[in-house]
Amino acid sequence: MTLSPSADARFNNTGATVTYTLQVTNTGSTNDSYTVTVTGNAWTTTAPGTVGPLVATATADLTVTVVIPNTASDGQSDIAKIKVASQGDSTKSASATLTTTVFSASSFGDWVSVGGLTGTKFYALAADKKADGIVYAAGGSNVYKTTDGGNNWTLLAGGIGGKDVRALAVDGTNVYASSLDIFASSTPAKILRSVDSGSSWTEVLPDGGSPSEQIKSLAIDPSNSNIVYAGNFKTPILFKAGTDSFVIKSTNGGTNWAHLPNSTAPGAELGASALAVDSAGVVYAGGSGTPNLAKSTNGGTSWTDIPIAGVGVFVYALAIDPTSSSTIYAGTRDQGTFKSTNGGTVFSPMNTGLPAILPTIYALLIHPDDHNQIFAATSAGLYFSPDGGAHWVARSGGLATASAQSIRALAITPSLILIGATEDGLFILDLSSPTSGGGAGGGSGGTGGSTGNGGTDGSTGGTGGTPGSSGGGGGGCTLRGNGPADAILPGLFCFALAALVWRWKISRRWE
Repeated sequence: MTLSPSADARFNNTGATVTYTLQVTNTGSTNDSYTVTVTGNAWTTTAPGTVGPLVATATADLTVTVVIPNTASDGQSDIAKIKVASQGDSTKSASATLTTTVFSASSFGDWVSVGGLTGTKFYALAADKKADGIVYAAGGSNVYKTTDGGNNWTLLAGGIGGKDVRALAVDGTNVYASSLDIFASSTPAKILRSVDSGSSWTEVLPDGGSPSEQIKSLAIDPSNSNIVYAGNFKTPILFKAGTDSFVIKSTNGGTNWAHLPNSTAPGAELGASALAVDSAGVVYAGGSGTPNLAKSTNGGTSWTDIPIAGVGVFVYALAIDPTSSSTIYAGTRDQGTFKSTNGGTVFSPMNTGLPAILPTIYALLIHPDDHNQIFAATSAGLYFSPDGGAHWVARSGGLATASAQSIRALAITPSLILIGATEDGLFILDLSSPTSGGGAGGGSGGTGGSTGNGGTDGSTGGTGGTPGSSGGGGGGCTLRGNGPADAILPGLFCFALAALVWRWKISRRWE
């Protein structure tokens, strides 16, 4: 007889009932029944007393439920050992270990709205990994910039204003933006570049294709910042119908661009709405068409099709584990998330904990300090996985409207401030401590371009200022507001205490 899986682990909130489904298989040559026992558990664990009778080679489900107590603390686990023993042969038995862990929906506190930008649809974010706190956001046919992790935002001008930007990429002072095709005026999409941190912009490429491909993507090679890839673009001069792909490349920081060969036979094209490049320069391009995912190990000179199996799978998002480049996550339209641990050879669905009607996954982000922690921006809010995508927990507290729960992009700063671009403005989630609840940032300064100011206490964020003036904002435990000098010491104490508690909980969670 066998019992599978031999080990399983699930995460859920306090008060929840967690269900495990095991399979008992009669590997003998005669009919048999099996006695089920549960040991080692402290939490209420329920299983049937017997399974069977089963004829030879037959398999039956064994359902086990675990109730997480309301008094359990975040990160606390309970282990139950399930033993199934043959009633026909007392020497035959099999066991499985079930580990249930609390991961509450309030572990990181709530999202906080950025004042003054509510109601604006945002589609793209890019965080500068070289300078903590600098993030660019695109929404409402404008591009904004923050230098303090999201409290205050400046409306950028210098040639970028009025552009419907749908993709951003940043490396130090170099910032890239790609705009949307405009059907009504037959205006093609463009790639713009700033070499002075967003102060001024230059058009470096107009799209050479017809205004049809709406979803644009950008990616910078992490090992060589002069190499930039763009998806769903066709160079105006080099495009040849049926032979070019929708991926183009620059090797000199965006000054010149060239098409890359298609990954499939002539006539088939990959609509590359998602791009990712690993530290060795391996490129992944995902989207619609044939195939829905392709890989290049030589900078796009040639491609290997690595499609995710399924009918109509549309890849919207890609993320590569920076510590293990063979681990790739893919987010799809209406079919959830997929994961490969062998460089894309095989992808497996990873949807436990996501809604039964799977949402669209618009973006995936890997925590910079713990690469098992994955964030998914979806059409149904934020979902978080503490275990490499095996289980997901909703994390949408503070996203009060349906539009706010449609998260189109994510960015994270080195100091662990997570920013979400939603269809109802920008939101901040402080990951540096689970319940810090920092205040919302001030609003954009309107056409005058001045920034909003963070508040001095833990109150809610203020509204955006009048054109050219500053918006008010709330502060918080992490001192993201611009508080007076006498607030600094209490704030630092609060921050240090919260950080210690958070790190203690993290260490407990994985013991």
